[in-house]
Amino acid sequence: GDSDYFMGTQLSAVDVHITFVLEFAEATGALAETPNLQKYLKRVQARPAYARALEKGGAYSLGS
Repeated sequence: GDSDYFMGTQLSAVDVHITFVLEFAEATGALAETPNLQKYLKRVQARPAYARALEKGGAYSLGS
């Protein structure tokens, strides 16, 4: 849409929660035809806090 995040111009708890769902959708190919959601996911993943969280918690698996 027109906003950077689900609730507007700033990251919120909604964004944190939906990112996990979108990562799973991406891993299964479900985002293939949704370019706005792909861009949104990349935008959230590019945030420095996202990288720090992965550094602290370690990588995780969305698969079986």
